[in-house]
Amino acid sequence: DLFGFGMGVSLKSTLIYLFEKADNWIVGKNLGPAALGFYERAYNLMNMPVRELSARMNSVLFPAFARIHKERGRLRAAFQKTLLALSLVSYPVFASLIVLAPEFIRVLFGPQWIPSVVPFQILCVAGVPRVVTQVTSAIINASGTVAPEVTRRGIVLVLLVAGVLLGSHWGIVGVATAVAIVN
Repeated sequence: DLFGFGMGVSLKSTLIYLFEKADNWIVGKNLGPAALGFYERAYNLMNMPVRELSARMNSVLFPAFARIHKERGRLRAAFQKTLLALSLVSYPVFASLIVLAPEFIRVLFGPQWIPSVVPFQILCVAGVPRVVTQVTSAIINASGTVAPEVTRRGIVLVLLVAGVLLGSHWGIVGVATAVAIVN
């Protein structure tokens, strides 16, 4: 049982890693290093609140969900409360980042990074779903049902690669749009 679960978690982690890096590889290959720099700046800036929220939440949620994973009613209620709390934090953060993006990037990084503003705004639309995916991943791991998640992650990876390849015809704005849609 533990071997199967461990293999599932390892495979899921590998798919997540590929999901996180596939767009960068395609942008670098198809659009060049300058476009990759602007896109990566936008993506990493959007992903910073996702990483911070996820790291804090998952260190608490996984053990809590694991303790109650056999009590479906309690688990569902805990998950709903968690999503509500995340929504109360995530929506204002990402909405503010979308609105303030031009000034935010200009002040933080300088005017030379202005080409990353629009991709950053587009990627921020995917910020809340990414946070929700992180919490959903914690509850899936805690309940021990990793196999369907591995399948879903594989499908999402294929969709991302296809979307980014298609979106790269419109530059980093097209790539950001594809990434936001897939998320």
